[in-house]
Amino acid sequence: DGFQVVSGDGLAEVPVESLGRLFDHSRFHADPRIDNAQADRLWQMAITNQAAQEGRPVIFLMEGQRPVGIISCRPDDHLSAATGLAVGDWFIVGVVEEHRGRGLGRVLLSAGLKECLSRYGVIQVATQTYNLPAIGLYQSGGFKVRRASLSLHCFLED
Repeated sequence: DGFQVVSGDGLAEVPVESLGRLFDHSRFHADPRIDNAQADRLWQMAITNQAAQEGRPVIFLMEGQRPVGIISCRPDDHLSAATGLAVGDWFIVGVVEEHRGRGLGRVLLSAGLKECLSRYGVIQVATQTYNLPAIGLYQSGGFKVRRASLSLHCFLED
């Protein structure tokens, strides 16, 4: 279909600006103090920082030279120390909106599992409780819901 999976460490040369609308319902987008353009830039910076970190697997789904999906994994040192297991945390997972619903998330999920399970014995991922497509995708890959929580963000302004 013209898509390829590119994986490795330190993939800083991938142009992540096309992933700006990757998370249109993220915690940044939900924050009333941050406009959508700022939220997009925050995610772009997070993706760029994650892709530049050596030793942290990053998997991009590419359409030609354009990234249209990503999974990045980072170690969870606190949970690893507490459990004695090597735990990886899928920090950024997503497919750009125009390519959702075409099975590309499963392609990324498969590549992410292969790459990350070679480094970590346990992989965890978190998403918002209302993100049913993501929950369904993770469950289809064998993930089990261990805990659901509600986060409240309260502000006191002058």
